Amino acid sequence: MPTIVLRKRTRGAKRPHLCRDAILFLDASKTRTLEPLRFRLHLGSASRAVAIRWDSMTAMICCGIEIAARRAICVALAREGDQIVDLTGRQRPLEIGDDEDPAEVLRFRRSAQALLETWQPDRIGIIQRKKIGTFASGGTTFKLEGLIQLYPHQPVAIIPSRHLRAFAKEEQPTLNPYYAYQKNAYLLATYLLHQAGKA
Repeated sequence: MPTIVLRKRTRGAKRPHLCRDAILFLDASKTRTLEPLRFRLHLGSASRAVAIRWDSMTAMICCGIEIAARRAICVALAREGDQIVDLTGRQRPLEIGDDEDPAEVLRFRRSAQALLETWQPDRIGIIQRKKIGTFASGGTTFKLEGLIQLYPHQPVAIIPSRHLRAFAKEEQPTLNPYYAYQKNAYLLATYLLHQAGKA
């Protein structure tokens, strides 16, 4: 059983999160593996390196995003066979302060891209919001949507809410988000995994 050593991360990205589900991200090759329990931490003289033993499995990763007010709620799920693993952990929503402040806009964009670089999803979707009518979304939400869509490595699709409602009714997927407010983004990530399986 081979060993992979991760010596450094993508510039600006968060340190890969290792939990009981042991998700490994390799920036260079974009290889993803799922491994339930076995991992070792090595401390090198120059940098920390993580070595993980795994059973040669590759995972489909999908990211669902719900934008509400001044924040983007992001959930990443991975599928290996019939198993779905939540990669999100305790990731909090990405928030923007003054959306007219160029520095704040740039900070949000960098945070969103760093998070997606960490997860390296195969598919990314944002829940579509109403543009007109009584419950139309505010202008800030569409600005956040555009900033996230600037992610250069994967297209970011806009998914109509009616598709999610139909999927939830027909498939009745099990939803187990870490936080209750992640429910819609979790549903979208599950939907994307389902659609990827049909492709």
